Amino acid sequence: EELAEGEEEHPWDAWLGAIARGTVDTYIHSILLIPAPLAQEAALQLATDIAYLLNVLSALGQHTGSELTQMEKMLSADQERFQKLEDDSSLSRGLYGGILKLRTGK
Repeated sequence: EELAEGEEEHPWDAWLGAIARGTVDTYIHSILLIPAPLAQEAALQLATDIAYLLNVLSALGQHTGSELTQMEKMLSADQERFQKLEDDSSLSRGLYGGILKLRTGK
């Protein structure tokens, strides 16, 4: 993220960014380790939890990339919509495969 003219980066900005990235990476990894298959209600709750974390990170001025946003989109989709997401070129293929396994156990 670029700084506006006259703004300077503070050491805590880098520190907070590193913590946010580490948290997101750990969260994604932990989600993908959840035993499958995941019930639709559990997937929806997980999507809600991800959305909450994204809101907190945004309020802190941290934008940690799109993987968590993609994960929230895939988990909140109903089965028909999720199958259509397979053709969505904006989604990470590896992440889609991980969520597919989580949702179906296959």
